[in-house]
Amino acid sequence: MAAKLFGSAALVIAATGFFINRFTRAPFGIVTTGHISFSADQLLLAFALLCAVFAALYYLVDRGAGAHLSHALSISHFLLWMFAIVAFSVEEAALNDAVRTGHDPNQSWLILGGSAAAVLAFFIGGLLFVLNLVLAITRRLRAS
Repeated sequence: MAAKLFGSAALVIAATGFFINRFTRAPFGIVTTGHISFSADQLLLAFALLCAVFAALYYLVDRGAGAHLSHALSISHFLLWMFAIVAFSVEEAALNDAVRTGHDPNQSWLILGGSAAAVLAFFIGGLLFVLNLVLAITRRLRAS
């Protein structure tokens, strides 16, 4: 089930990434890390690729290795990552509005909280995947 969820999310996010530049008021700007700049469509396509990789991992671990993953942890991982992308989108829209109106974005607890929530949800979702994988492998080894 998690493979289908992540696969579907990858398709939806990729479609959004292809059409994000067509919006007149796109919520994403350009994210700069060091000397590398990423546009909104590149970030969304990278996240779509990451979702596709996790769809493949969930499918291969569940079907290929025969290690049954926890549905609760898989769905929690998916929901946390979808919350992270939505929180990031809302935070970026609020950041653009703050900059456009001349307010200091570093003074807004909503913007800072949204950014922290997105990062924490993404990190915790990744930890849930690792925990799910470890539990599945442990169950598989005990059954052997």
